[in-house]
Amino acid sequence: MANSNKTKKAIVSSLKVLMETKSFEKITITEICEKCSMNRKSFYYHFHDKYELMNYVFHSEFVSCGGMSKSSGKVILKDLCDYLYENKNFYKQAFYVEGKNNFFDYFYTIIYSFIYSGLKIQFDKEKLDDFTLSFFTDGFIAAIKRWITNSDPDTPDIFVDKIFSLVKNF
Repeated sequence: MANSNKTKKAIVSSLKVLMETKSFEKITITEICEKCSMNRKSFYYHFHDKYELMNYVFHSEFVSCGGMSKSSGKVILKDLCDYLYENKNFYKQAFYVEGKNNFFDYFYTIIYSFIYSGLKIQFDKEKLDDFTLSFFTDGFIAAIKRWITNSDPDTPDIFVDKIFSLVKNF
């Protein structure tokens, strides 16, 4: 298992380095493999395609590290924004990638669960329907996407304070 994680980390690192100078759409599996000195068979042993790899970056660097399981919504949001800000060059592209298994759709499922956890405290369970969850999730993701893809985004602290200022006034 240790070698598997080491291989995945090398593949992730290659993708991130390539995305510093190339758009995701123009990056090939061959280039990713050449960058980390692996063959295509190794890549496909771990990932179905480069879209799954992109989603794995977020999962392995944030979700599986406990990023979405903190006790406070504000702590989760702060950690999420810190992470996205530290990796903003990668996520500036990731949010705009289209195709099956794209990052935006994957991110949506993660944030939908986060919003659900936060809103079930605020609303009756009877009033917490899919429309309400989708409405808040869409708005939240649009704000995050606009923030992180901005050419000069606010610091995570400022952005989180703005979000929580809006939420507490709701």
